[in-house]
Amino acid sequence: MKCGVLYYDRFGEFEAVIALQILASKADVVGVALERRPYVSEEKQVFLPDTTVAEADAGDFDVFLIPGGDASPLLENEDLKIFLTALYARGTIIGAICGGVLPLGAFGLLRGKRFTGEAREFEYTPATLDRYFQGAAYTGEDVVVDGTIVTGMGQAFVEFGVELASRAGIYPTAAEKHHDLRWFKNVFDGGASREDLAAIERLHRIDAAAAKKHDIETLISLFTDDGILFPPGEEPIRGKDALWAYMQRSLPEMKKFEITEYVQRFDEVLISGDWAYEWGTFTGTYRLREGGLDLRERSRLFRVLRRQDDGSWKVHRSIWHAL
Repeated sequence: MKCGVLYYDRFGEFEAVIALQILASKADVVGVALERRPYVSEEKQVFLPDTTVAEADAGDFDVFLIPGGDASPLLENEDLKIFLTALYARGTIIGAICGGVLPLGAFGLLRGKRFTGEAREFEYTPATLDRYFQGAAYTGEDVVVDGTIVTGMGQAFVEFGVELASRAGIYPTAAEKHHDLRWFKNVFDGGASREDLAAIERLHRIDAAAAKKHDIETLISLFTDDGILFPPGEEPIRGKDALWAYMQRSLPEMKKFEITEYVQRFDEVLISGDWAYEWGTFTGTYRLREGGLDLRERSRLFRVLRRQDDGSWKVHRSIWHAL
């Protein structure tokens, strides 16, 4: 695997260091710049590029990282535009954080995509969005993944780095990804172990597989006997008998659709003894079996989990709302 990182004058080294530290465990890291000369970062460290955007072959890179900083001087460079466009065309995973997102917008690579960038206190003005990000949807989230592009806010450099590495295939399991996220943020789960995290990841996989097949029997088995579901705008669904009745009523409508995408991405999983909570986002795409119409759903999800005697985990409470 080969990872490229763009050097430019006064780029934010700190915004790239987590991503590069993780990626360097599996990838060769190559410094790329507009010219063959020293570049001084915002932290006043000196970097010497290995190659230039004019010389580099986009086909050599599996991942490419654009750190934050004042990237506006880069926008007039045609070689950079050609190089980034070639990376995007071949499906290279491109990560850009904070001000480093600007060239992607200016070069049209974010058109039709969701993105984030800059820092919380310097969010894009309407004029900036209209000038550089036409056809793109700014979300203001910490990290956004859309296709092969990962964008991040400056203060979310840990989350961004871990997510970019995850998209590059660094983590065999979500449990290992979660471990790195917690480690770099110096936040440790009370009582958590790799076995716990792996068991919760197994719950996620079973949940997604059952949902795609409309397998309500398996879905209900993932709840505790006294589990409660909180559907938006409805009364709580208490216990497995009520869950069964609720899902049976929903099943005919569910079967009208083929689930083509079902992704749960949890931003946080905290474990304390036999209890855990997790929150994140859910993205689903549904294709109407008659007519082929695609519908897309994004929701915020919060769940309380409970460890079982056999070491597995089940859903005890689950609530969500549309985004």
